[in-house]
Amino acid sequence: MRSRQICRCAFVWARTCLSAWLKSMAAARIDVVHEAGVFADEINEVLRALAIGDVRSAALIHRTHISMSYTRMRLAPQNR
Repeated sequence: MRSRQICRCAFVWARTCLSAWLKSMAAARIDVVHEAGVFADEINEVLRALAIGDVRSAALIHRTHISMSYTRMRLAPQNR
């Protein structure tokens, strides 16, 4: 039951983040090419932590990247 709750929370979080990201992209508030590069770098960092079996670090890295992405969206100019 606990793993089902965790999966549900992860799904809700992903849907919320994707929705915010897509709204910012549609409003031309973010540089899509730059964000795609940042996202690829973030995925690589998480995968490196997982490759050595450090699940806790992978989770903390992921959490930090979520915070940084919200900060980038919040600080993005309203119109480009």
